[in-house]
Amino acid sequence: MKSSLQFNGLCARPNEIDLLIFSFRVNQDPLLHSATIVTAQRLPGPLEIAQLVYEHTARGHRGLIEVETAKGHLRLQLGSGFVLAMDLGPHAPAGSESQVRYLLRARGMARFRLGQGLSGRFAIDPFRPDAGIRQHVEAQNLSTERLRERVGQKSLTVSLPPHPSALFSEEREIVSWLEQAQTIEQLLQRGALPSSRLLRLLVYLDALGVLVVGLATGQLAAAYALLELPASATSSDVKSAYRRLARTLHPDQFPGASSAELRALSDRFAAVAAAYRLLSDALATRSE
Repeated sequence: MKSSLQFNGLCARPNEIDLLIFSFRVNQDPLLHSATIVTAQRLPGPLEIAQLVYEHTARGHRGLIEVETAKGHLRLQLGSGFVLAMDLGPHAPAGSESQVRYLLRARGMARFRLGQGLSGRFAIDPFRPDAGIRQHVEAQNLSTERLRERVGQKSLTVSLPPHPSALFSEEREIVSWLEQAQTIEQLLQRGALPSSRLLRLLVYLDALGVLVVGLATGQLAAAYALLELPASATSSDVKSAYRRLARTLHPDQFPGASSAELRALSDRFAAVAAAYRLLSDALATRSE
């Protein structure tokens, strides 16, 4: 996979297409001198760190992935979908992609610190970690049969498509179709991929947490995720979630936040507000 993906020439430097926004739960970290916006800690597991890096990379967040291991802290600075700096300690292998996979294999509590960064001595040439994340996921040898049994004849969408650098050309076509609900059988009938490759692609998407069952579009799936709601949420649930997140993201909650953190808060609030409008309109239309 590595040589084919690099041959496609898709590991480019940052551009406007990669500037996406996402929203996560935030809180105060008492271990730092100033207010710091972080995501809830993730329990260790073979896919937890990969999911965390994927989410923040794909949404273009600016900040720091930090993994606390028995041997020390591993840190990865992200911005606009790219890895900008790394501090992985003396035991990390050579090569940017190998170092990303080294971080993904780590065992420890992982968190994202919004707006934080590393000193200049850890800066590297920016690159996208997507291909390395996929290689790590596929190394877990996840079962395609379990996915097929769980999904059955239900429709699927993708809430947050992978970057093209992690997909082959036929897979990009499949992912584009999944912007609208499709069953596995419908995808197979299109003939873009044989059954085994299609199921492996769906397992990869499921492992990232972006394969959604039972919604009409990926846009709706992303909006529910932004508001931290299930697809069964009512209009009242949507309003309550929006108000809760709006209070959480208010600058008054972070009196010591830096200007970079305040900009990130503003971006996240804008994304939450857009998700609220989309779901409110969709549920209002459904009730008519």
